[in-house]
Amino acid sequence: MRFIIVGFDALRPELATPDHAPNLAAWMEKATRFVNARSVFPSETKVAMASIATGSWPAAHGIVANAYYEPATGDGKMFDTGNVEQLRRVTEANFGALVTAPTLAGALAAAGKSYLTVSTGTAGNARFLNPRARDLGGVAYSILGAEASSPAADFEGRVAEFGPPPSAAVPNVPRCQYGARLFLEHYLPRFQPDVATLWLSEPDISFHYRGVGSPESLEALAAMDAIFADVLAWRAAQPDRDDINIVAMSDHGQAAVMGRVDVIGEMQAAGFRADKVFGPDIDYVVLASSSGNIWVRDDDPGLIAAMAAWLTEREWLGMLFARDPSLAEGALPLALAQSDHARAPVLSFLLRTDDAVTRFGLAGRTLIGADPTPEDETGGVHGGMHPSELCNVMAFEGPAFAEGARPETPAGLVDVAPTILAALELAPISAMDGRPLREGFRAPAAAPQTDRLVHEAGVGAFRQRLEQVRAGGVTYIDRGGRVDAS
Repeated sequence: MRFIIVGFDALRPELATPDHAPNLAAWMEKATRFVNARSVFPSETKVAMASIATGSWPAAHGIVANAYYEPATGDGKMFDTGNVEQLRRVTEANFGALVTAPTLAGALAAAGKSYLTVSTGTAGNARFLNPRARDLGGVAYSILGAEASSPAADFEGRVAEFGPPPSAAVPNVPRCQYGARLFLEHYLPRFQPDVATLWLSEPDISFHYRGVGSPESLEALAAMDAIFADVLAWRAAQPDRDDINIVAMSDHGQAAVMGRVDVIGEMQAAGFRADKVFGPDIDYVVLASSSGNIWVRDDDPGLIAAMAAWLTEREWLGMLFARDPSLAEGALPLALAQSDHARAPVLSFLLRTDDAVTRFGLAGRTLIGADPTPEDETGGVHGGMHPSELCNVMAFEGPAFAEGARPETPAGLVDVAPTILAALELAPISAMDGRPLREGFRAPAAAPQTDRLVHEAGVGAFRQRLEQVRAGGVTYIDRGGRVDAS
């Protein structure tokens, strides 16, 4: 039995329809589709890739954001997980332990099986989808070049055979088509992997720069849908086609941008010594998009309390989490967000969201921090806890799964690796946070009981609520946001 995973970056479930993705929609009619699937927090691509690859929350795998403060860089700057040079230096500085949880690839290798990945996204996308490919001698191809690919992927050999990858574009369709061609025409026939992933960078890029649900993004989605049809045709042509499962999924969704807040500028105007880089006169290193992180010099309790008190007085604040909530009145524990790794910030915040329907007909908007993404619903963003960001596509089809099932039990990215291991009848990794989704198997187990958990906190006029759902011993974030007084 084999698995082929196709990832549609940022695809919102509402768009996986016959109108916009007819091949995917028709396939999902006979697939087991988990209709209440959720991403991780922060709902960012590199964080999600690591959760798919490890079956673990960020608290275990350590990729706590697309960018985070990492002392190993030695320059006080944020570690950009999409930067090839930084990925190499920081990995070496951490002795290979950039991802600090066991991986699906490792479990497969221990059983004499193989895992292969092709990514048309960033270098970090490729790295965290297959974190230890170099150590295991595995294939991890990145469209960004040999430095971002594993040696076994033989990037230069693919250039010699197929020509160089197309330049990046918006939409990024040519690169996705090129990567899919390598996947189907070279990597699958050459390596015959037991589990293989093709990750497509659309519609994410078009959402970001043209708008969530914009005509350009729907054209990009249609092109991704055509690639999915090619994957189905490839399977149909294989002698072992009846033993090949296909998984279609997205890592998160996107919300429309409804406005921008110069978070660091406001902090500086209020007298806080804050910036994007640590220096002799800086107390706070701040990353601000739809979600934001704050690292504090020496984890000073007074500095933490002062910043938390100021944040909770901002009208634009959506949520506030603290590693130690006793130092931040009104904050929720960061542990509830499942991202309390040693690398995590002392304070994590979200900006305000709402459920308004945008000009492209999709609900969900968010403020963002000072960021080059366009404003006024022109662009999209993700990273927070609004359903438009957290809800993701997740469906399984093939010999291991029931036909046309629609389990309503909560599920998430952390369940993909445990489900694949269970379907292959391999021993589970006890360190994985996710669970095998056996209620979707061809011989299904009873669906686990679902419980809803609600956590609230606040101070003054600031009130926030985090909603979670629990099933089979796993707790998923369902949504979170500010609660306005009625």
